[in-house]
Amino acid sequence: MEDVQESPATDEGEQRITGDKQLKTWLKQATKLPQSQRTKSIADTKGLYIRLHVSGSQDWLFRYTYGKPRVMLFGHYPEMSLPAARVEAAKARVLLDQGSDPADARRERVNDQLAKLKARENTVAFLTNEWLDADIRGVIASEKKVEATVRTYIIARVGARPANEFRSDELKKLLRWVREHAGPTVSNEVLRYVRRIYDQAARERVPGIDFNPTVGLRLKDAGGTEEPRERALTDKELVELFKAIRKSESFGRQNEISVHLILRVANRKMELLGAKWVEFDLDSGEWGQKIAEPAGKRVRTPRRKRRPVIPLPPTAIRLLKEQKILSCGSDYVFPARRISKKRRFPHVSPDTLNLALKNLAGKREPFTVHDLRRTSRTLLAKFGVIDDVAELSLGHTIKGTKGVYNVYKYFEERRAALMLLEQHYNNLLLAAGVALF
Repeated sequence: MEDVQESPATDEGEQRITGDKQLKTWLKQATKLPQSQRTKSIADTKGLYIRLHVSGSQDWLFRYTYGKPRVMLFGHYPEMSLPAARVEAAKARVLLDQGSDPADARRERVNDQLAKLKARENTVAFLTNEWLDADIRGVIASEKKVEATVRTYIIARVGARPANEFRSDELKKLLRWVREHAGPTVSNEVLRYVRRIYDQAARERVPGIDFNPTVGLRLKDAGGTEEPRERALTDKELVELFKAIRKSESFGRQNEISVHLILRVANRKMELLGAKWVEFDLDSGEWGQKIAEPAGKRVRTPRRKRRPVIPLPPTAIRLLKEQKILSCGSDYVFPARRISKKRRFPHVSPDTLNLALKNLAGKREPFTVHDLRRTSRTLLAKFGVIDDVAELSLGHTIKGTKGVYNVYKYFEERRAALMLLEQHYNNLLLAAGVALF
């Protein structure tokens, strides 16, 4: 509804609306006449009338006095019927009796409806994608893992819900479902992600978002408090692992190569599985940013900092040269193994190695890919490698003031540390009776 800038009509000489049938007959006849012969309007009662515009539109108008004569547009006929127009006119007269301008009241109502409509357009999926763009994509190492989790357990399940209507009780139901289908760790992740999604919406002042459904929810409402893993494989378990890999008909050579590279270089899983060949100089035995483009968002180091170049031990170089052949000219060290339009990653999926190791475990105590890294870190401590060298070997940063002032990269010391791991794992391969090449 809006004000119409025209001279208010008067009742004098106007036809009167007696009913819907008479109104339709008048409009039909008036439309057929030349414009100069048309009756321009026909009145109802107490200020309501309908106007036939030169454009052919049929407008419900209401004339009234509020300080000065005014005319207000209600709507268009036949979208707004005669009874509906009379109801609107009755509401306007009530507001006039109360001393209010009905045009102002209508504008406020329309603006409120538009605000509510805008809030409903801000779905959970919309907020989630806004958060991914702001805090995840191109920012953190595990961006693809985070995005896969939120798409599977948030967007797919509740993404269509208006964000301003998604409440704590619904979130608790979602968290229970995730815990049952994906485990407590993923349920805790979903709770943390939803909290961050709504925090981002609050920072950006998204219309209609004036609450956070995670308020009052604790980890026990999701997956519960998680105890840090302390699993590191013993030498005996490593020997059994090497034997089982070689005996398996389904584990595959590329999975075997990735296991030995993670053990010998102590890198994170997706640093390796998402790596590109341009990052490596196999002739000098180095993997790192001084050679080519940064590993960037796969490497979990603070922005503006780069992980020191990684020295590659001889066996790792030989494994990578073999993988170079197996990658068949791909830009990625471990390219995706299936050609599909629906594939999520251009490189091997983050779940591939996890699933292969899980299937290999059988009755043995299960372990994760990250436990392999913990195993190498534990061995470095056992070999007497100093903490700074061991931590930098894993791609960690030196914490606190010490890390600010000590910028030495310990390259040769790290090479020596990784050679200790190299020799140890080669000895275990001999004990297992397994020839790696």
